[in-house]
Amino acid sequence: MPAFVTEELLNRLFQEMGISFNKNEIGENEINNTVEDLLWKHIEILSHYDDKGMFSWTKDSSGALLNLLKVFKNSQFLFENFRKNQTLVKRIFNNMNTTSVVDGKEWSNKTLFANFITAL
Repeated sequence: MPAFVTEELLNRLFQEMGISFNKNEIGENEINNTVEDLLWKHIEILSHYDDKGMFSWTKDSSGALLNLLKVFKNSQFLFENFRKNQTLVKRIFNNMNTTSVVDGKEWSNKTLFANFITAL
């Protein structure tokens, strides 16, 4: 997803939630921790849905979870939360069942998630 699309989606999310954001000294938007916490809750919800959801045996939310990870602007926030909850990392990895297309090539979602975690 291009950065300008992600930024526009986040701006709309901020407006919907009534959250203001500030520009930092280099002109980038500072994301309020409230939004990051909300996004983190959605990661937990999606991983729980994959574990014990009503249709967890037929539906896979790993593609949605990978897209949600791309929305975070602060990789330090993700690093700290994944470091604190390493069992969640294992659960997410074990629930990655399908594939995604990146740059015209099909990749296993497990591979994409492992690369993402390694990059953090």
